[in-house]
This record gives sequence, structure tokens and C-alpha cells, in this order.
Amino acid sequence: MLAVVPLFLVLAVVAYITIQFAANEREAQRWVRHTYQVMESLRTLQDDVQGAESSIRGYLIAHNPTFVTVYRARAARVPADMKQCRALAADSPDQLRRADRLQKLINTRFEGLRAAERAGSAGSAPTPVVTQALERARQQMAAIRSDVEAGTSPETKDIVHLTKPFDLGQLRRAMWV
Repeated sequence: MLAVVPLFLVLAVVAYITIQFAANEREAQRWVRHTYQVMESLRTLQDDVQGAESSIRGYLIAHNPTFVTVYRARAARVPADMKQCRALAADSPDQLRRADRLQKLINTRFEGLRAAERAGSAGSAPTPVVTQALERARQQMAAIRSDVEAGTSPETKDIVHLTKPFDLGQLRRAMWV
């Protein structure tokens, strides 16, 4: 009868470790999902800002009003995109600071895009001022892309850490040490 007690204790420890492992695994999976959501929201935001910029450039070159329609549709999606990014970043002060910087960059970028739209609606070829504004806009878009990349880089590192294979040997050593 006494021989059963150590066996029961070993089984209890194994059961406890198994339950803890399952709980940790679920938490890691939740963070991986969250990380992918953050990365996707940043890419969506960048895609809409970049699409708006490309549409205005197309409008300035071709004077085709279809480009303005696409620009306005993309621009209209940006506030919701930014709101989604902020909601997903609520758990990280660093990400919230990055979202603030990104918001400022995007606001500046859209001021330039609105100015380009107004200049293009005059119907003339781009003036040197508009050409310079487009160059500044290109640089601003590069800054937005850089900030989005800076936001996805730590997220990618988190995924690598969270999806690291479980070391069964480590579990065995922990049980018997």
C-alpha cells in the first residue's frame, strides 16, 4: 500500500505539469494571434496611406478623376485603420508611443495629399512647387513605411520567441532535479 503513495505523487506532479504546460501553450497562442493582428493592422494602414498617395500621383499625372475617387476611398479608411492599430497597441506603452508618432506622420502626409489634390484640380501640369511637394511626400511616405517596419519588427521577434518548440528534456530535468 505504501508503494502506491510515491506513484500517486509522481502522477499528480505529472498531471500538474501537463495542465501548466497546456495553460502556458494557450497563452502563447493567444499572444501569437495578437501579434499577427498587430502586424496585419499596421500593413493595412500602410497600404491605405500608400494607395491614397499613389492615387493622387496618378491624378496629377493623368488628370483622371477616377484617381481622386480612389484617393478619397483610401483616405476615408485610414482613421478606422489607425483606431484598430491603437486598440491593438493598448497593452504596450511603446506601441502606443509609436502609434502617436505614426498618427503625426500620417496627418502631415495627408495635409500634403490634400494640397496636391487641390493643385491637381486646377487642371494644369504639376508646377515646380507641386513637384517639390511630391518629393517631400515621397520622403514622408518613406518615414511612415519605416515606422510601420519598426512596429512589426518587435512583433516578429515575439512570434519567434512564442513559437519556439517545447523542450521535453527541459521538462524532464525540471521534474527530477
